[in-house]
Amino acid sequence: MQIYFVMNHITPKYIIITSSAVAIILFIYHLLIDGLESKYNGYSYYISESALFSIIWLLIIPVVFIVYKFGWYNLSIKMTLPFILIISTADILMYSVLIWVVSLVFFEYSYHISGNLQYGFLKYFEILIILYTLVILLLRYFSGWKQNDKNILKSKVPEHIVVSDPFKKYLIGSNDILFIKANTPYIEIHTSDKKYLEQNSLKDMMQQLDQNIFVRVHKSSILNINYVKNFTSRMNGDYDVRMNNGDTLRVSRNYAGAFKAKVNPPTQVSI
Repeated sequence: MQIYFVMNHITPKYIIITSSAVAIILFIYHLLIDGLESKYNGYSYYISESALFSIIWLLIIPVVFIVYKFGWYNLSIKMTLPFILIISTADILMYSVLIWVVSLVFFEYSYHISGNLQYGFLKYFEILIILYTLVILLLRYFSGWKQNDKNILKSKVPEHIVVSDPFKKYLIGSNDILFIKANTPYIEIHTSDKKYLEQNSLKDMMQQLDQNIFVRVHKSSILNINYVKNFTSRMNGDYDVRMNNGDTLRVSRNYAGAFKAKVNPPTQVSI
């Protein structure tokens, strides 16, 4: 259970952050190794040059971010290896051009692109292939795993709920519910054309609903974000939400963060 809890909190963004941290560590490690080698071999150490040739590790950060941003880690198996070769080559090309430009502008001498390319491919190409393969596999794995979790959660959400009164039972579509309000000892379930009373609690009712579209906005109310027309701030942390049917609900400051995370950007609102 503890392992599952930890794994469940790993997201693609976490992989991006970790990759960036690894890139920075490799950059610093390269600087330290260059310094130790120069001291051991008795030649001068120039940190500016060492940093320039270590910049290849920092280039991993924008490459990984772009791969994640455009979803290129979800390419087919057939396309994955060529893609890894392409981004590894692109990394070395950027590295070679960057070294040439920086040395041309800031140094007394410049490092030619052809020499930089040869050095980059000989020293870094295989390492970059391994690093990018690991990143893409991790992104693919955890993205797919999260999606599976969502599908499992969604499959457990009933499409209908049963509401009882003293004489009848009603079958209500979950997506037809606009909002639910507490009216002790009952709850009021509001749809576009009717209000139902059910002897239940908001806490128990929330567990029966799709939490991708339903959100608790107050200790006494739950709403369906698909029916939010707009919301306005009360300038004290609270909000007034106007639903599509004209009713207005209060969002308390304790629930405002969760509410805004649900409706923005999926639902266009005015503040």
